[in-house]
Amino acid sequence: MHTVEEINIEYDVLEANSKLARKNRNSLDKFKITAFNIMGAIGSGKTMLVEKTIERIGKSFRIGAIAGDVVARLDASRFEKAGIPVVGLNTMQNDTILCKKGYG
Repeated sequence: MHTVEEINIEYDVLEANSKLARKNRNSLDKFKITAFNIMGAIGSGKTMLVEKTIERIGKSFRIGAIAGDVVARLDASRFEKAGIPVVGLNTMQNDTILCKKGYG
């Protein structure tokens, strides 16, 4: 039989995320920046969607990207080739920090 243990990390991850999201939204609003969060399964076409969007409207709007992925450099380099400024963020770093809080 399996046992399930609950680990109390004394940190409300969802509340912390919501607080940071509000702060980010306020910063974006302050500078009149419209942001889109594109999420989906691996191989579902997210990167291609962004590339095609850049192709279609990139000359009419200022576009930049934050490419968040386990290996962000892969998507970030594709966006750079399309001619926009990009910041790559490796998302596993956040998971590692949260896991560390969980086990001490």
